[in-house]
Amino acid sequence: MLGIAEGLESLRRSIPRQNVSLERKVVIDGGRLLDHDRAPTRIDPMKAWAKGVCVSLLLVVILLAIPVTYSTARGYTQWWLMSGGHVVVNGVRSGYLHKNWSRSAVIITRTDSERGQSYLVRISGEEFSQSMIYGSGWHAPRLPAFPIGDVNPPCIGFLDDHDPPDADRPQLSTLTAKGFVEFSTVQGKKVKATW
Repeated sequence: MLGIAEGLESLRRSIPRQNVSLERKVVIDGGRLLDHDRAPTRIDPMKAWAKGVCVSLLLVVILLAIPVTYSTARGYTQWWLMSGGHVVVNGVRSGYLHKNWSRSAVIITRTDSERGQSYLVRISGEEFSQSMIYGSGWHAPRLPAFPIGDVNPPCIGFLDDHDPPDADRPQLSTLTAKGFVEFSTVQGKKVKATW
């Protein structure tokens, strides 16, 4: 320790009086001298780069959130939320259920065939209550929430659409929607959804 103290004292004497501030920047760390007047390390540019990336990502999220919020507030986009309900096909549980935000319609998705098949059922709220549209080649994703816009809804059911080979259209005359949805399909399957 005595050698370090002598080294600091000789260093202090060698520095002219006008540069006294440099003396304060020399620090002892575990027996070695550290000079804090060195050039900045590579950590500083990395911090600046990371900060720039974070700010850019935040701006992208904000720019995407504004139109989604606007279209949802104006009614151009409906959000569908996965319900805790059950879908039963011929007495066997196989499928999942989504309700729209206003709870006026449900999307019932069957998973008993090779590809999922979805049915959009209006259960309340408008003049077309208790109506059903078959999703044809589209089925609802198995996500907790997803949006559907009004410009090109997936369950539109045009007459010239070709059904996939395993398509199972509903028989609309068998539709019951009173706190649950129940219907039969063209292939003779009985589908019931409860929530």
